[in-house]
Amino acid sequence: MNTPSTEPARRRWNPFRTLGPAATITYIAVAIWIILMFIGPSIGPYGPEEIDSDSILQRPGSEHWLGTDRSGMDIFSRILAAPRVNLFIAITAVIISIVIGFPIGALAGHIAGVGRVEAASSEFIMRSMDVLQAFPVFIFALALVAVRGPSTTNVIVAMAFVNIPPFVRLGRAEMLTVRELPYADAARVLGHSGPRIVFRHLMRNSIQTSVATIPVVMGFVILFTASLSFVGAGVPRPTPELGSMVAIGATNMVTGQWWPALFPGIALGLIVLSFAFAAQDVGLRIRAVKRGTAVGIQPGTEL
Repeated sequence: MNTPSTEPARRRWNPFRTLGPAATITYIAVAIWIILMFIGPSIGPYGPEEIDSDSILQRPGSEHWLGTDRSGMDIFSRILAAPRVNLFIAITAVIISIVIGFPIGALAGHIAGVGRVEAASSEFIMRSMDVLQAFPVFIFALALVAVRGPSTTNVIVAMAFVNIPPFVRLGRAEMLTVRELPYADAARVLGHSGPRIVFRHLMRNSIQTSVATIPVVMGFVILFTASLSFVGAGVPRPTPELGSMVAIGATNMVTGQWWPALFPGIALGLIVLSFAFAAQDVGLRIRAVKRGTAVGIQPGTEL
């Protein structure tokens, strides 16, 4: 006679099944910004670059919900359109950074300590990253954009370039850990070449930390893009970008027109905080999966 098993049913644990209220709000906010990236310019009551010469510096009201700037452009419509520019720059720059930086770091970590030439090559790569990071990041990006000229493409190039060293370091640090695991030794015993071991077996098991940093790096890029635009070296005006909107409105605050700078500044703070909180939550959950322990994991749960 078969007796019912007393062992709890094994089920695969979804790390995002246990979202709390704060994490839920964070991911909803991130989703809203991403949605606005695609539809923001088309849902505003006015065009993001539409000029109304009869409504210059108009206060917030029924006609212009958040007022207008010194050119007569509707601030609410421009805030809705700004994520298309800010997020496009952030996503593109981060993808370029991680695609270039992580494999270089992973390769440097794999060859470190293998032989004299390999160790010297790994050390050369890391010292090169030290040289790049020795310069103040903002000054370096400002100089790069100033040489090439202010444009969206040049801002992307600058942001990608300054974020390559962190991903190189993350890739190397993770590779130094996973290369000592048993499956890496098994691949070597089977006669797999070093590049094949790195790119086929080790990289996909060491990229979690870099993935966890993507949201916070995106927030950093958004903030830096706004900073470059604020000083006139970023996205050219009148393209709706939060930093340039704050810069345009800042000159009017001393004369009492506070709304052109305040509302874009609030939007900039919210978008950066959204991605920062998302990065923190993703990092906690990835570390929980690595440890195999997390709130909400029941006995018998398959990780």
